[in-house]
Amino acid sequence: MNLPAVENVTYSEILANKETATNQELQMITQIHQKNKTELSTRIAGIDCTQWFKNGLSDEFLKLEKQIDRYFQNNNISCVCGYNINEIHDNGTLKKLLKCHNYVMLDNPHSIFKKQI
Repeated sequence: MNLPAVENVTYSEILANKETATNQELQMITQIHQKNKTELSTRIAGIDCTQWFKNGLSDEFLKLEKQIDRYFQNNNISCVCGYNINEIHDNGTLKKLLKCHNYVMLDNPHSIFKKQI
C-alpha cells in the first residue's frame, strides 16, 4: 500500500545486496528520523522482518536489532516489527530476537507481553 507522505521500502530492495543490507537499513532509519522535524516520535514499521532470516542474514539482523535498539533509546523513535515465528526454526535465534524487544504481541491468542527487567 502506498500512502501519501509515507516512505515505503521493500525487503527485496534492502536485501538485494546482502553485504550492505544492514548498513542500508540503519542508514534508512537514520534518514527517516532526521526528516522528522516535530516533537512527536518517529514511527517505523517492519511488516515481516522474518525475511532477514529467510535470506540467511540471521546473525547480521540480530546484531542490527541490538544496534538500532540503542539508537531508538537515545532518540525519539518507536518501531513495530512483525515476525512470522513459524518461520524461525531455531529456538536460540528466537530467544535472542525476543531479548531485543520490550513488548511482544501475539495474534493467536491475541495477547501482549512486556519484558521484565
